[in-house]
Amino acid sequence: MQSSGLLALHRSLIKDLSEKSGSYRQQSLALKSGLQMAPQAMRVPQIVEELFSWFKTTAHHPLISSAVCHYELQFIQPFAQGNTEIACTWQTLQLSQWHSLFSLININNVIATTRRHYFESINLSTKSGDSSVFIEYILEALLAALKSLESDLKSITKTKNPTTTPSS
Repeated sequence: MQSSGLLALHRSLIKDLSEKSGSYRQQSLALKSGLQMAPQAMRVPQIVEELFSWFKTTAHHPLISSAVCHYELQFIQPFAQGNTEIACTWQTLQLSQWHSLFSLININNVIATTRRHYFESINLSTKSGDSSVFIEYILEALLAALKSLESDLKSITKTKNPTTTPSS
């Protein structure tokens, strides 16, 4: 994905018709929940381009590189609104391109039940200057989602294919 794709994704997710939809933020952000100071607005386009260039060339496993990009998008805060949704959707898209199984998982829904832990992992990663805490969090959340999906699929399979066959 390129920055133009990120902007289009933002435009489709943030459905207001203001100039904010599909555009990088133009002002500084006052972040809540103890999050870091976001980079200056004028640097956002360049930083996003650098992030996508890194993603295209990295040798890291897609689970790791997509988690790093998710964290970095949260750190950069490229938009005035919708950054969490964008980071989650972007990671879902990247993982779905790597393996189709991930198209069945919405990462935004995955973090919804552990939202506090999600932001804590971002804050701890930011304080340490290393995204490892966030990567561990998102990998654990993805594993839990995959296990839940497996359980759901087994349940569906059992109801459609009973283990006993009727006798004639």
